[in-house]
Amino acid sequence: MTALPMLTYKFVWPTGYSAHMTLPQYETMCAIAHQYDMPSPCHVHPGPVGSKCIMINADGMWVGVEEDGWRHT
Repeated sequence: MTALPMLTYKFVWPTGYSAHMTLPQYETMCAIAHQYDMPSPCHVHPGPVGSKCIMINADGMWVGVEEDGWRHT
């Protein structure tokens, strides 16, 4: 089985600033953006106060991505 090429996306906060995230978060966010055919740049939102979760709206469903790349809805 051949590996898929790494897709690159840009993720920005609602303010327009680039969202900084861990590599596992970025890889998971790219997979989500690709799965839902989202345009780049993609808008992301901070998770609950005190967490380092990043939220993305994927086709009407909010998906949270933790620092280790784990995703949840």
